[in-house]
Order: sequence, then C-alpha cells, then structure tokens
Amino acid sequence: MVGSQAFVAFQKSDGTVAAYTSPITSYGTTLEEGSLSFEVHEVSASFEDGTMILYASFQLRGNPKLVNHVWQERLVSDDDSCLSHALSGGNFKSFGRVDFLTGKVSDRDSHKQNSKILLRKVHGILNGIGWGILMPIGAIMGRYLKQLEATGSTWFRLHRACQILAYIIGTIGFALGIFLSGPSLSSLSPYGFVHASIGIVVFVSATVQVLAAIFLRPDKHHKARIFWNIFHYVVGYGVIFLSVFNMFRGFSLSNSYHGWKNAYFGVIVSLGCVGLILEAITWFFFCKRRNKKEMNLKETSADDNIPPQEIV
Repeated sequence: MVGSQAFVAFQKSDGTVAAYTSPITSYGTTLEEGSLSFEVHEVSASFEDGTMILYASFQLRGNPKLVNHVWQERLVSDDDSCLSHALSGGNFKSFGRVDFLTGKVSDRDSHKQNSKILLRKVHGILNGIGWGILMPIGAIMGRYLKQLEATGSTWFRLHRACQILAYIIGTIGFALGIFLSGPSLSSLSPYGFVHASIGIVVFVSATVQVLAAIFLRPDKHHKARIFWNIFHYVVGYGVIFLSVFNMFRGFSLSNSYHGWKNAYFGVIVSLGCVGLILEAITWFFFCKRRNKKEMNLKETSADDNIPPQEIV
C-alpha cells in the first residue's frame, strides 16, 4: 500500500537473512532499502524451521498507543529482489491493530474488510448482469427479432425493456463501484484506476444512449433518422464492447475470481455463438428475399415488353 512504512526480511540465495526498512512510494515497488518517516534504531531477523522472525527497535512520532499494521508474504527472485504479493485470500485479511500498552493485536476492523469484499462481489455481479449480459442480449433482440415480420413491434418493446433493465442494474453496480473507490481515483492502483475510468465512460455513454433513445429519437421517415441510427449503433456497441472488456479487467484485479471469470467467459462465448448463428440466418433470408424480389422485377419487366396480340 502506497504510503506504508515497511520492515522487510527474507532469506537470500546464499542462505543469509536480509533485514532492512523500505518506504513504499509506488504500487510497483520491489521494496528497495530506504529510511522510514520515523526513527529506527535497529533491524534484524532470523529464519528457523521455515519461520521468519523480524526484530526492530524504533520510535514513533507522538508516541501513539494504537497503530494499524499489515503484513504480506512475497516471493523473492533469483537476484534477491522482492516480487509482488498476491491480491487474494489471506493477503486481503493480513491486517490488525497493535496496542503498545498491552501488547495485544486486535482485528476489530476485520468486519469492515469483509463488508468491502462482499460489496466488491455484489458490484461485480450487478455489473456483470447489467452491462455484461443483459445489454448484449438486448442488442441481439434489436438486431435480429425485428427481422421477423411476425413479431411486429414486439421486438422493439422487448429490446427497450431489456436495455432499460440492464441500465438500472448496471447503474446500481456502478454506484457501488464509486463508493468502493473512495473520494479520489488517484488512491487506486494503476489497474484499479483503469478499471474505474472505463466504468465511468461506460456509465456516461450508456446514460447518453438511453436519454437519446427516449427523448431524441426522430420518426423513422425523418431525414435525420439515418444519423440517429448511426449514433445509436456506434454508442450501443461501444458500450457493450467496453463493458465486456472491463468485466475481465475487474476479474484481473483479484486472483480469487477465476471461477467467476470462467463462468462469465462461457456466457459471453455462448452469446457470441448465438449472435453468429442468427447473423448467418439473417443474411440467408435477406439474400433469399432479395433474389426473389429481383426475379419478380424481371418477370414484371418481361411482361411489360410483350408485344400486343393482333386482333383478328
């Protein structure tokens, strides 16, 4: 975590144990040695029976009684530099509060962390259902159901209902994401910042799309209708593409969602296969109707060129 003051200990490739301090100034840190923001008198460590024990003597500013602390376990590369730690499982729960008067360590804030984890899952589920599944299904309805003459205007009502429902669910998920990101996006990791930024673009674009569809859609015979159609298609498919892409960006933020990622990948592949099949069927019937129309025109033209019969 950026801003943390770290005590580092690990066993080198030659078998000796390194122990030092490292101020964390970026998310890509390799825990380079450096001075902390408070006075440190001594740092040492021992490694016995697979257990690393770190010893430190330091003086905190203001002599606080309670201090929050976290601990992480990383891998070490062949050149004795620290690699990134995992972002799932125990790494999310490795925090506590030290009481220097009693020497006790409490996890009084663990329920808050568990609540955040739950909110992240709800955020992902709502966004996955809204932007990531219902929105593509609504686009499929709008693209292919209207090709069936028997549906009449039913296809439009189904398309509109599905997209409005997707927007409502996705907006709730987006609001949870804003709540989880905190007051400033700058506090997020680079991956989190990109994920949040794409989410904002998706929400704003979808909002413009919905408002334009409700209030600015011209009559289908209006001369400006073709420009509105282009806007509607470009923004609509753009929102779907960014939504699906951002879902996988969200999965990449945690290593504990592989099952969910695989399940969502299966859903997207299935929808893609359905879309390809319907696209092929649509083009087949389109070509068939066009050929039939051309044959009718040729027959009509031939009939028009038949010379009049001589009356006897």
